[in-house]
Amino acid sequence: MRLEEIIEADARYCADVSVTICRKFGTVEIHDQSGEQEDIFLQGDDGDRFIAEFDSLVEKAPDVLFEDAIKHLAKPYVECIWH
Repeated sequence: MRLEEIIEADARYCADVSVTICRKFGTVEIHDQSGEQEDIFLQGDDGDRFIAEFDSLVEKAPDVLFEDAIKHLAKPYVECIWH
């Protein structure tokens, strides 16, 4: 399976999730749009690491949508904390 296919599959898995990055403060908010789960908030080293991974992923797979890439990175948090 190609990287792009994995990213798209993970984005489909996280279809009801929105992710907001704030580069200024180094934070990431993972939000369940269905309202069933509490938000996941990353800051400090965790937020900075997520943002750096996002930047690296976009560089490696420039043809994927930003939204798909960010949801791909959010999937482990969603699986671990919400499920």
